[in-house]
Amino acid sequence: MIEVFCTNVTCKNQAALILQKLSETFTNCYFNFDLEDCDNILRVESKKHHLNVDSIQNLVRESGYQISVLDDN
Repeated sequence: MIEVFCTNVTCKNQAALILQKLSETFTNCYFNFDLEDCDNILRVESKKHHLNVDSIQNLVRESGYQISVLDDN
């Protein structure tokens, strides 16, 4: 399963901290940011488990950033 999020994370240091928290919390998922995209994309992939979108969003929000699921449009 893959989910793509729009964020307001803008620099590599911010992204690295969030990626570390996400990786520690969701050990069966792969995370990466595309900060060169206009939506500052956070991409999450899990090959074995269903993604808990709410938990991922809550962790990012608790870190002080905005996040929302990117529409398929």
